[in-house]
Amino acid sequence: MRPKTLFIQLICVDLRIYLRQSAGNRPNLKNCFAGLLLLLCFALQAQSTETWTVLVYMAGDNNLWQNAIQDINDMESANLPANLTLVVQSDLPASSTYPGGQRRLIRQDSSPDITSPLIQNLGSINSGNSQTLNDFARWGFARYPSTRKALFIWGHGNSWFKQDTSKWICPDDDAQSVMHVWDGSLRSAFSGLPYLDILLFDACSMQTLEVLSEVKDFAALIIGSEELVPSTGFPYQDFLDWFSGVYNAEQICYGIVDAYIASYQPGGSQNPFGANLQVTCSAVRGNLMDSFLERLKQFSLKYRDRAAELLSYREGCWEMNDGYNDVDIYEYLMKVKQQAVSDPELFADVESLINSWHLTRVLEANLNLPASVGGAAIWFPWHRQYFDALWSYYAQLEFSQSRWISVLNRAYGADETAPYKPQVLSAQQSLGSLLLRVKLNLDPDELTLKIQVNTADSLRIFYQALDWGTTDITLRLPVSGPGTVVVQSYDSSYNLSGPASASFQFTPLPLVLEVHPNPMMKNSGGMLKWLVPDGVSGQGSLAVYNLRGQKVLERSLGSLTPGEGTALPGIWPEFMSLGRGIYLIRLKVGGHTARAKITIL
Repeated sequence: MRPKTLFIQLICVDLRIYLRQSAGNRPNLKNCFAGLLLLLCFALQAQSTETWTVLVYMAGDNNLWQNAIQDINDMESANLPANLTLVVQSDLPASSTYPGGQRRLIRQDSSPDITSPLIQNLGSINSGNSQTLNDFARWGFARYPSTRKALFIWGHGNSWFKQDTSKWICPDDDAQSVMHVWDGSLRSAFSGLPYLDILLFDACSMQTLEVLSEVKDFAALIIGSEELVPSTGFPYQDFLDWFSGVYNAEQICYGIVDAYIASYQPGGSQNPFGANLQVTCSAVRGNLMDSFLERLKQFSLKYRDRAAELLSYREGCWEMNDGYNDVDIYEYLMKVKQQAVSDPELFADVESLINSWHLTRVLEANLNLPASVGGAAIWFPWHRQYFDALWSYYAQLEFSQSRWISVLNRAYGADETAPYKPQVLSAQQSLGSLLLRVKLNLDPDELTLKIQVNTADSLRIFYQALDWGTTDITLRLPVSGPGTVVVQSYDSSYNLSGPASASFQFTPLPLVLEVHPNPMMKNSGGMLKWLVPDGVSGQGSLAVYNLRGQKVLERSLGSLTPGEGTALPGIWPEFMSLGRGIYLIRLKVGGHTARAKITIL
């Protein structure tokens, strides 16, 4: 690209970004001129110092394989900048012209065939496996180092929830395999990869809050569509020249989104016959998603008791994806804001959430859809049957931490479904207590445990409120003899689960002293625990001896009575000053003595 042409293009993109950001706040001519001058200065300072490695993972071992070949040809026909390294890993059916897994370094070419050099012929691979994607990305970024990195994931997609196993994300028909989203498979594909400047999903319906939450920690910017993507996908021939090293990552996102929308305009590069297509595309800042999700969590917990009202505001929203169960988050929040004009608190809270979303998304665009649609979708079924069928998958998503699931659970009327029965993993004596470990299943709302402890001489009931998402908890409960324990859980609607039970043994113990942890790291402090048996009481004292038998510490514990007790030696300066080694600790209560050995590392 000639310097003059490059300069003009840079000015155009900067001005387009400026005008987009000024939309709705009409600037006067003086301010426009000042802003343009500022953008001109930035453009003059631009230097082609960045290099890009762009990896394209094409899961085409399915009915999209011909589109994969066309897209590789489109890449070869693009104006490829010198500082762009573009590598494709394709997986196509055995019957195709380019069968199996192939890695190619894309080179410019105008022929109808793929002519880019074949770097590796991988043979039969499973492109529906997250490890295959991870292996490709690790290999590609290591072999082709650069200052900037992008990963494009190409194939079928359908957000997080489609039950048809042939269309989750990246299905491989030959291997009969797919990457799930709800179980963390997609997220695991990014393990150990360098942080991405851009992640692009060339797949249907992947720009949802649920999917964004899975990948937000791995990429600064995420591009995709909340709606269906036509089989021709993204127009690679129209935007790869943006990776010239002159534009920053956000400017490139503007170029990609604009190119995608323009390509499906009537007469566009991917719509030559003028079809009236409905498409969306957006770019979102992954590094700001956490802030938005925290605000959504605060909103969900505050207003979940008004969930039926929130459901009513869904009326009139553009619906999309399976069962038309998704709506655009921005369009929906704007409808809530419009309905909340007489409710100042709700109005202020939803406006704050909208502002947070504005900061999170870079831009969105669409064709032939309501103006407020195009950023990212959120799951919001109209009917409880959709929710009841899929919430157990939904609860395993990272997005469930936003607690939107609790809003959904209360939106459709009374929750009459009991939580799943808990499981008692173990019930055993620890000093004078029952150490009880319980496994729970997820529930749309917080759970409370009801624990009934039966011994020969008592019946005691304990309640333990749980943080949402708790699936494994260990409790210490006071007991005085052998017996049984019965555990149930109930939700916020007081639906009680079935009972899980276990028996336990209990042996009366003498005076006992324990050290936790043991060995203990120096300066960590740890904990001392003891049990004073029935019938024993008096002044308690602790003494610590080294291996030579020399007393190096003595501490009074005051009057001790039957039962368990603890001490935190980390708050004792004389204990923290002990050197590394093995020591003997002696506990005395009345005429009774207990000893324990401790190793300090």
